Amino acid sequence: MSRPRRYPSDDSAWPRYVYRRDLTLREVAPAIGVGVGVGAVAFYLARLLLQRTPLTAAPPRAAQLPGRRIEG
Repeated sequence: MSRPRRYPSDDSAWPRYVYRRDLTLREVAPAIGVGVGVGAVAFYLARLLLQRTPLTAAPPRAAQLPGRRIEG
């Protein structure tokens, strides 16, 4: 189990150095681009894996073989 984090008290210099600010679209654009790129690569790889032929395919049934007719 990890130890709880200890933050400095309010009277220290901590509040002066830690703040949140609004980001502009220009600052967020690289992160959005990386997210879209990773999503596209993941989609492409998943598509390739789903389209490939299974390695252990079942043998075709006699009715599906070309040139053979089964009359019953």
